[in-house]
Amino acid sequence: MTLRFLGGPSGKNGSPCLYELGDDYIWQGYPVEDPELLAQLKVPDGEIVVRVPKAVAQFLPKGEAHGVAD
Repeated sequence: MTLRFLGGPSGKNGSPCLYELGDDYIWQGYPVEDPELLAQLKVPDGEIVVRVPKAVAQFLPKGEAHGVAD
């Protein structure tokens, strides 16, 4: 499976950004480490949470069932 860069405000060398891998999106962002916030999210073991600015969503493919609607 090939990782495909979709975009990010800083280009390929910055953060945050968005990638596509098969049927999944890979979001690169900033780790959420606040214990109170993590407790509210009830994150299962083996998973993490990243914070990504809303502006990165502009790089989601448009017009697809799993992307942003036109």
